[in-house]
Amino acid sequence: MGSIFGLPGMLFWGTAASIPILIHLFARQRYKKVPWAAMGFLLRAFKKTQRRIRLEHLLLLLLRILAILLFVLALADPKLNPGAIVGGLGDVPREVVVVVDNSYSMALTESDGRTPMVRAKEQIKKLIDDLQQERGDTVTLVLAGKPATLSLKGVSDLQRVRTAIEEVEVGDGATDLIGAFRSCVAALDDLQEGAEVFLFSDLQKIGFSPPSDAPKADDAETPNAGKPQQLLASLVQEIRAREATLNIVAPAGATTDNVAIVAIKKRSKAAVTGSPTAVTVTLRNFGGRPQGGVVRLFVDGATEPIDFRDIDAIPPGALYSVDFRHVFRTQGSHYVEARFFSDGLEKDNRRGLALEVRRKISALVVDGDPSPEPGESESFFFNAAMSPGSDRETDTEFDVEIVQEVTFDGKDLKAVDLLVLMDVALISTRRAEEIHSFVEEGGGLLIFVGDKTQPAMLNQRLWKNGSGVLPAGLRTAEGEDMFMELPFQITRPDLEHPALQYFSDPAVAPWLTDATPIYRYFRLEMGAEDPAIRVLASIDRPKAGLPAPEPLIVEKTTGKGRCVLIATAGGDENWGGMQALPTYLLLVRELSYFLTRREQRHENLAVGQSYERILKSFVREVVVSHDGEQLSVIKPLALEGDRGYELKTSSMDKAGIYRLDLQRRSGEESEGPNPIHVAVNVDPVEADLARVDEPYITASFPGEGVNVVSGVEDAEEAAAANRDGRAWWWALLLGAAVLALETALSQIFGLRARSSDA
Repeated sequence: MGSIFGLPGMLFWGTAASIPILIHLFARQRYKKVPWAAMGFLLRAFKKTQRRIRLEHLLLLLLRILAILLFVLALADPKLNPGAIVGGLGDVPREVVVVVDNSYSMALTESDGRTPMVRAKEQIKKLIDDLQQERGDTVTLVLAGKPATLSLKGVSDLQRVRTAIEEVEVGDGATDLIGAFRSCVAALDDLQEGAEVFLFSDLQKIGFSPPSDAPKADDAETPNAGKPQQLLASLVQEIRAREATLNIVAPAGATTDNVAIVAIKKRSKAAVTGSPTAVTVTLRNFGGRPQGGVVRLFVDGATEPIDFRDIDAIPPGALYSVDFRHVFRTQGSHYVEARFFSDGLEKDNRRGLALEVRRKISALVVDGDPSPEPGESESFFFNAAMSPGSDRETDTEFDVEIVQEVTFDGKDLKAVDLLVLMDVALISTRRAEEIHSFVEEGGGLLIFVGDKTQPAMLNQRLWKNGSGVLPAGLRTAEGEDMFMELPFQITRPDLEHPALQYFSDPAVAPWLTDATPIYRYFRLEMGAEDPAIRVLASIDRPKAGLPAPEPLIVEKTTGKGRCVLIATAGGDENWGGMQALPTYLLLVRELSYFLTRREQRHENLAVGQSYERILKSFVREVVVSHDGEQLSVIKPLALEGDRGYELKTSSMDKAGIYRLDLQRRSGEESEGPNPIHVAVNVDPVEADLARVDEPYITASFPGEGVNVVSGVEDAEEAAAANRDGRAWWWALLLGAAVLALETALSQIFGLRARSSDA
């Protein structure tokens, strides 16, 4: 009886059902028969209604007994579900949705040598063992590692389910509860009401309060789009709206200490052969106690590190950076990998950086105002800034080639990293299209204006009312000659921009803003607000200022490349005196470094992204490998207009270094690096192991149907209570209804009796 009733002792009160019977029996009166002629007529009338009265009394008696029994049944807390009444106890098929968090934090090795994933699989096995295939129980499996996937749907073959659970592996993505709950909602639409959802996770706080991402185009009409916590709560409500219970199984382990490598960056402006390349590795202590360890740096897959750094202790929550240097002897695609040796979560203890090492950075400068006299040509000061040392072959990372307008059209841009246009008067339509493709495919474009600049031509061929590579349209030239009393000055520099960060030092900033006289400049026409366009600095005149500062240096991103427009001359003293000052050297070099940092942006990806590149010459196929294992073979697609060949991989879902071998025709020379290395790294937000507790979950998902349990056994009790359908409540409600019916019938029968007597 204990399995059917929660409080079987309360059934003793069922004996109270005998009270109406006893009252009925004692109320029956025994009469002595006395013959009386006058009563004969009344007795004949009474016999006609005696049968009806007895039936009415019996019906009222049965209703009173039934009401008492139902009240006692409610007190005993029955554990019967509606299906048990029809088909027998426990015969209703169970539909279970298992959500497994396979994000990389589930691989944390705890003090007992086990991981959260091992614990989760043990709990899931208990859950599956309690199901019955003969009864028609089904399992739906959802993986909650980013991107969330629906692995199984409504499968009744429990052996197949066990195999699928065993094959679940910890991935390299972060937690994606939003995607997982979306998959649950979609699966529940095809299941019966009363399904049970089980979430097995390490309950990281970052999973329940993920970073806010901009809503996608197809989510624009979705309520709470761009608000992850509200969206997650609304998805839980949708699960409950489908009459499903959500059981969140809390992890047994409590380890939250973790140190992770959160960044690895090239600190050197350029990676060239023969010069030291500086790399900075940044770690963060996500735990609650100081932790230390050893950081080692490996190059190009070597088994031995080139260097290491001992770290005594990183304070809780703090960042810690260490620097390494390495000299690359060959050009091409290289990579470095930092590894940290200390804690139990290996997946965030290593991080890679792909580098394209060049012999030099190739810069093609188009001089629109050449001169044989030193200091007179437009490109003289730019060339000097790119080669400041006495030995230009060894003291600079740049290989500068200067050409005139008449020969520019015949120059091949395929081997150029940086294209500089200085006071160029004419650009052909064909060349303008090639410049657009050059930038779109990752090239850097730097433009200076001057006396020979034709605004209408540049606007038509490079700006295109905002659709071209030029960041802004050119309007009219403003200002006077070099003898003006109040020259213009640079103002409002964006010192957070990578190209201007050098000037953020208070000691250096005045070189840019106070000591850069500008006499003439072009007013710019800024198009509609565009996130790809950024104003790096403006121009104003002290004391006799402009109505408002106007843009002077503007950047625009197009495709994979960038263009920077400087709305003054780069080498004409009649337009300004900046070129003769240290400011000019610093500014143009920083801009040139920034415009040629292609490998920082395209060969270093996050888990789940795909790699794209425009190959400048024909490639028969590309072999993609990861950790020495070949994954796929890709055939690049030819682009229209002889623009090259598009290489695009599938999603790179594993962290580590990918190698792309370009297979060309026999005897054909390679243009660009071959092989190409791509570094794919985990999302460092998943390294924060701070967890949510039951009060947090209860506050986030208020209402019934969401249970936080320590194991499947507790979840089973909660699920059983839900399947029981609150039978005590229905018994109580039915008892009250029976009592109300008895009262109503008593009134009706009484009124009928009085009317008969009358």
